[in-house]
Amino acid sequence: MGGGSYDLANSVQQTTDGGYIIAGLTGSSAVYLLKTNASGDTLWTRTFSGEGYSVQQTSDGGYIVAGYSPSPSGGNVDVCLIKTDSLGNVAAVAEPKTSPTPAATLSVTCEPNPSSGMTRISLTPPATSSKHRTLRVYDAQGRLVHSVSGILASSFPLDLRDLTSGAYFVHLDAGSEHATTRIVLQR
Repeated sequence: MGGGSYDLANSVQQTTDGGYIIAGLTGSSAVYLLKTNASGDTLWTRTFSGEGYSVQQTSDGGYIVAGYSPSPSGGNVDVCLIKTDSLGNVAAVAEPKTSPTPAATLSVTCEPNPSSGMTRISLTPPATSSKHRTLRVYDAQGRLVHSVSGILASSFPLDLRDLTSGAYFVHLDAGSEHATTRIVLQR
C-alpha cells in the first residue's frame, strides 16, 4: 500500500479467475485486502479496522477474511470475520459479543503453533470437574471442523492431522466463560 508504514501479507490465495487475493496488515492495525490479476497487477485494495490473518474466496465469488480487531472493552482483541463481495465491498462483519467474564479468567493455548497437526492444548485455570468444558475448532469460514466435549484435564493432546493447512480458531466453552486462540497448521 506504500507510505511511511510497513505492509505485511499474512495470507495469499489464488482466485478462480487466475489472480490472487492477499490479506494482511498495513500501517497501524488496518486489515488490507489486495486483489491482483494473473500477472500480479493490482485490481483493487480495501482496508478495514484490525488485522487479517487468513483469506479465502467464497462460492459466490466474494471473499472472507478471518482476523482480529481491537476489543471495545479495551486491552484485548476480538476475533472477527469480514465477508466481502467480489470487488472487496463489505457484505458482513461478524465480531463476537464481549463476554461479561474478564478475559484473564480463562485461556486456551496450543503448542506447538504452527503445528503439523498434533498439538497440545493447555487450559488455565486448570480444569475442574464442576465445569463442563467443550473445545471446538473452526476453519476460516467459521465452519465447525472438530469438537471435544467433557474435558476434565488441564492439558491434553489434540490431533488435527485430518485438516488441511491453514489458520483455525480454537474456542473453549466452560459454563459462562469462553476463550479463543488461533492455530496455524502447516504441512
